[in-house]
Amino acid sequence: MKQGFPARKSVAESEAYKQKIGAERAAAYEASLGESGTSSVYEFFSGKNSWLSYSLFWLAKAYGQVVDGTDPVDKVLADAQKMADDYRACVVQNKAESDTQQQRKCLKQVDPAIPDLLIGLTE
Repeated sequence: MKQGFPARKSVAESEAYKQKIGAERAAAYEASLGESGTSSVYEFFSGKNSWLSYSLFWLAKAYGQVVDGTDPVDKVLADAQKMADDYRACVVQNKAESDTQQQRKCLKQVDPAIPDLLIGLTE
């Protein structure tokens, strides 16, 4: 493993791993998992906040554009942030936190190019 948190919890908790990466980094990795053993970002995007996870599409798209070198980093990240902000505003304005159909309409309103198949929109 070059970097990052190991796949097995037993490895992450081992003294050998802590010595390899340093106690401070090991503690940070463990803290990021919280009590459940699931990364806090995954916890955030589950349950009542699951509608916010759609914004990860724009972040992933931005990463792809950066890797491809098609646009400057600051531009693609700003574009992704704007779409995420506009989507969130649409959902909140329409009180659609629990309304999947309206969430999908907001997605298409914010990003008409988002693939229908990706968001389950069949209208």
